[in-house]
Amino acid sequence: MAPEPSQGPAYDDAGLLLQAAAAGQGIALGRIALAADDLAAGRLVKLFDIEIEDDYGWFLAWREPLRCSREDFEAFRTWLEQEAASPEM
Repeated sequence: MAPEPSQGPAYDDAGLLLQAAAAGQGIALGRIALAADDLAAGRLVKLFDIEIEDDYGWFLAWREPLRCSREDFEAFRTWLEQEAASPEM
């Protein structure tokens, strides 16, 4: 494993990291969902055609009993799953 850099800026916020890259302050590794608008507008350029799967997941939690109808809940859950599966996510 490579050592952590000892010089230069370090960002704890992915949005600020991408803003810095778009402002010409260097390159960044970031989530496609966060970079999509800047990539489409040409403010960022994808250097390599590589995407890495991450170990993060999406979770939907709720408390029983539901405060809405089961049909409304299922419609919301379906919509949420579709949104999470979209390329922009």
